[in-house]
Amino acid sequence: MRHLLPAFATSLVCLTAACAPLKSPVAPPPDRPVVTLTSTAELSAVPVRPASQEAFALGDRPKEDWTFTPDDGSAPATSPWLTVLQQAAGENTRVRSHGPLACAAREIGEYYARHHSFPDDAFRRFAVARCGGVLPNVRAFMWSGSAPAGSPDAQLIAHTGAGFKAYITGKLAKEGDVLAGTRTVWEGSRFYVAVLFATADVTLAPGFALAEGRKVHARGMLRRPGERVFAWINQGAMGVAPCIVDPAVGLPAFDITCTLAPADTHAWVSLAAMEKGRPLLRPVGDFLAYEGAPPTTYPAPPKGSATPADGSTRQQQILAVVNERRRAGKLAPLTLAAEQSDDTQRLAGTLLESLVAGDTKTADTITLGLLAGWRVPGLVQEGNVFLSKTTAPSAEAWVDDVLAQPLGRVVLLEPSARTLAVGVEAAPGSGHLGGVAFAYSHYGDEAHGADEATLRRRIEAARPKTAAALRPLEGGELMAKALTRVQQGEHPSLALRELLDAMSQREGRSVVGWVVEGLRADDLQLPTELQDPTSYGLVVGVTHRRAAGAAWGQLTAFVLAVP
Repeated sequence: MRHLLPAFATSLVCLTAACAPLKSPVAPPPDRPVVTLTSTAELSAVPVRPASQEAFALGDRPKEDWTFTPDDGSAPATSPWLTVLQQAAGENTRVRSHGPLACAAREIGEYYARHHSFPDDAFRRFAVARCGGVLPNVRAFMWSGSAPAGSPDAQLIAHTGAGFKAYITGKLAKEGDVLAGTRTVWEGSRFYVAVLFATADVTLAPGFALAEGRKVHARGMLRRPGERVFAWINQGAMGVAPCIVDPAVGLPAFDITCTLAPADTHAWVSLAAMEKGRPLLRPVGDFLAYEGAPPTTYPAPPKGSATPADGSTRQQQILAVVNERRRAGKLAPLTLAAEQSDDTQRLAGTLLESLVAGDTKTADTITLGLLAGWRVPGLVQEGNVFLSKTTAPSAEAWVDDVLAQPLGRVVLLEPSARTLAVGVEAAPGSGHLGGVAFAYSHYGDEAHGADEATLRRRIEAARPKTAAALRPLEGGELMAKALTRVQQGEHPSLALRELLDAMSQREGRSVVGWVVEGLRADDLQLPTELQDPTSYGLVVGVTHRRAAGAAWGQLTAFVLAVP
């Protein structure tokens, strides 16, 4: 998940040629943060619950490389078992055949027949993706029995279909619109019917391919309402890059272009959407971009050494592995925020359990409260979060599973991140790890020249092509004084009033001004008045501050213009 929130803007205008100094104090408008996160009181009220076994990753971590069977196209698109699934579905459940799930079911069935256990989530995700699926969460079930080897499915159903239907009905009871794929696999006289279920948040048009410049172009459709779509692609062992989302394509449709790195034969692409009224990005799908044919081998992941049960020790081990991976990418190391990690560890089980139960309200309350970083030292500029589960009892394996996914790299390998908070639980018995990591960037004493250049460039780009060029407006020393007052705690609207007064007296004419606040210069709302073709003298200034009651710092920008 990545946290992205909009900016907001206010404006104040001095209209006379020589504005008189303010004779009496002017009450500023109520201060407000650009982003409202869960308060410490709300976070403290969340009950602490241990995570159940269902909250952790299930299945085996493959101990050896797995080679996939080439698909010769002879397998049927549907099967008699799917018909039984459809008959078992309730009134509010619709089961539809899904080719990639049927393709992946063959490999899951083969794995089960060979090892008598399911492969883990990462293997299932890979199997579905190489078959062309874009499904973030796939559930697997197995039905088995004995019969003369090679018996047709219809004959197996005639003898065991009633039991299968009773077994699968409970699995479908809470589902809505379900995609499914089945495949029968034999081991001697023993048959295994692999059944894969998933719900689709996104669909991709088939046939996306590598184009000139190693560009991967994909078109798709969101199946749930969303306000924005984002995508990232893995590059190399530890790199990640954003994909380009075509702004001309309106939701629910989207069109993305990603770049496959020169040395990569294939790479994961993660899609995420922002829903209206929900400030957290929701992962909606993953697919494999590849050169030529899809990959045929799933490499066995390293198991790593066992991690002690003590939560604080796990945190230190995870920090060490994260920093080792960051050093390999020539990134600055992270520091563990100890008190914030205590809060994260305390609520990790509740967060895992709420996600399994579909309790998005509690999950969002916890995530936004921990994302706030109330006990992170320094002034937080931005935070990012990623949740992951692994089937190995190893901190190293947990980190590497996070970094196998683009969104995980966006969080843990963010170049500007400096602080880490982590909470990881171990499943009873298996030791499988599940937990959440938060990485925070911070404000320091840095100047904001780059932000000022970005803001000016965006203002110029938003103006009509026929508009007169913007002229530099003198007044840098007055702007610097106003920005300093903001950093010292003065409300931006009061600082802007004083700045407008001083600038109008210097210019001897009207000066128009705006104060705009947000998280990033790229997202600051632009004054629409500057989009007309009038020639303007322009000066901008940017600083940062913490608004009253805010968890994070925010950018404060002054934009002054003289027609």
